[in-house]
Amino acid sequence: MKYLLLLFILGMTSCSSQSKDCLKFKTGTFKYSDDDDWIITRTDSTQIEVNKKNERTLKSSIKWLSDCEFVITVVEDNKGSSNILDKKITVKILNTTSKSYHYEATDGIKKTKNILIKIQGK
Repeated sequence: MKYLLLLFILGMTSCSSQSKDCLKFKTGTFKYSDDDDWIITRTDSTQIEVNKKNERTLKSSIKWLSDCEFVITVVEDNKGSSNILDKKITVKILNTTSKSYHYEATDGIKKTKNILIKIQGK
C-alpha cells in the first residue's frame, strides 16, 4: 500500500512539473491534427485561417493574455458570415511538444479541444 501511494505521489509530481514552451507557437504556420483542409498563419497580433477545400478565409486579431493564453477576435470572413464576426474565442495552450500543442478553446458557450501542428516557422 505504501508503494502505491508513493507511485501516485511521484506520478502527480512529474505531471505537474512538465514545462510548456508556449512562446514558440506564438508565430508560424500551423495545421489541425485532424483536418488538413485548414492552414493557419499567425503573427504575434494576427491570425489568418484558410480552408484550401472551400477557399474560406478568416482573419482575426490576437490579444495575448499570457505566454500560453490568447483571445482571437474574428474581424473578416471572405464568405460573408456575419454571425462569426467580432466573435471572441479564448484559447489556452494546455501542453506542448517540440512541434505541436494541445489547446482548449471557448467562445463562452461552446468549448473544444484539439491539437495544432507547427508546419513552418521557428
